[in-house]
Amino acid sequence: MLTLAPVKPALLIEVLQRAGYQVIATNKYTVVLESNYHIVTVPPHVEVVPVEIMEAAIMEPAGIGYNRYFELKQSIESSGSAAKAQAF
Repeated sequence: MLTLAPVKPALLIEVLQRAGYQVIATNKYTVVLESNYHIVTVPPHVEVVPVEIMEAAIMEPAGIGYNRYFELKQSIESSGSAAKAQAF
């Protein structure tokens, strides 16, 4: 069974965007994404995003779920697009 592990902020942000989230605000401390009134705040300047934030981002009510998260993550990593992700 796959388990969540901390990831770089750019990767989590891209996963969320591919899942339908939109960046609605940014500052030097946070990137705020929203989908269907569900708000996720990602700290962009940490080395890796804590699992607790990731769980809040992909579980209900976000509606992404573990399987979809791992599909999106795999797609991003295999395309190398996370390395090219915009720095916030």
